[in-house]
Amino acid sequence: TMAIAEPPEDIMSSKMRKFTPSAEHLSYAIVEYNKRQNMLVEGGMYETIFMRALPGAKVRLNRVLLLKRRDRESKDFKVTIGQPFIDGCYLEITILEHLKSEEREIYRHRARQHYQRRWIYQRRLTRFRVDKIVWDSPDAPVEGIRPFPIHSELQRRLSEPRP
Repeated sequence: TMAIAEPPEDIMSSKMRKFTPSAEHLSYAIVEYNKRQNMLVEGGMYETIFMRALPGAKVRLNRVLLLKRRDRESKDFKVTIGQPFIDGCYLEITILEHLKSEEREIYRHRARQHYQRRWIYQRRLTRFRVDKIVWDSPDAPVEGIRPFPIHSELQRRLSEPRP
């Protein structure tokens, strides 16, 4: 059998390689929110589809699919892939402001039916900053106020013996 030949390297790609952005030197996390997967870097500021939170609020994104970070001892990068999510890993973000996107004009018409509609659409956006990427043990206690006190009260009632 013959060895599989590799195609020659594209000359244009070798020239453009130094101008192409790369994430080789970055620590980042791939997080799922708003039904989308996004690559977030610690300290970065991002705009996304509207998130229901007040400006200035601290929010945790815990649906982390992949985490790439530098190892403390060896200084090499380690990649952790969740199945589907990484247990105990989350990102703390701060909501900075809510804004609207640029205006988009939508025009619809049906030929020969005397139908024309035109409207302008602006999508609501949220700007946020990634404060830190944390990977604790999955059993670590949650800081802050428990979001559903009714749920814990219900569990307490169910665990009590009935008369």
